[in-house]
Amino acid sequence: MKHRLESRASGAAEKSAAANAGAGETANKFYLRPDEAAQFLGVSKRTLSNLQKARAIPFSKLNRVVVFKTSDIIAAVEKFRVAPVGEPRSHKVTSSKHTAPVVNPMARRKRRMGRIP
Repeated sequence: MKHRLESRASGAAEKSAAANAGAGETANKFYLRPDEAAQFLGVSKRTLSNLQKARAIPFSKLNRVVVFKTSDIIAAVEKFRVAPVGEPRSHKVTSSKHTAPVVNPMARRKRRMGRIP
């Protein structure tokens, strides 16, 4: 009985060492397949697929194979970073060309109803 427990413990230790070695190999790769990218992020393949569909994480297609660049994954995760309480917020810079003019909502309603040409 004691021998079985020791062999199970050593087997579990070998499996975890192999898993850690596999994670190290994933970190050193330049491109990752979806299952490797999901493991790298710590999310399910379905969540990764949803992020891919929403174009939150850039990807490339080589023939029919989807691959993710590790630097793109890291950059995408940084976009979702939440700053700590004491850290000042970073403001997005907007140009004046792309801002919509401020219009009185009542004037828009009157125009829609035909009161203003």
